[in-house]
Amino acid sequence: MAVTSEARGRGVGTALLTRCINQARTLGWKGLSLSVEDGNTAARTLYERCGFVTVGRTGNSDTMLREL
Repeated sequence: MAVTSEARGRGVGTALLTRCINQARTLGWKGLSLSVEDGNTAARTLYERCGFVTVGRTGNSDTMLREL
């Protein structure tokens, strides 16, 4: 998932991620995971705000999990 620089700060990323979480819950999934690279502070803040927590690390990125 990505948001163009022109759309950042307008709630687009939050809306997309919230929709993904809700759809996964509707489908009966137990959780969602993603990776975020070091230095991507804006994305990490969004993920944490949406309930993702760091559960692992590979190279220069963390694996984050949102249990449903």
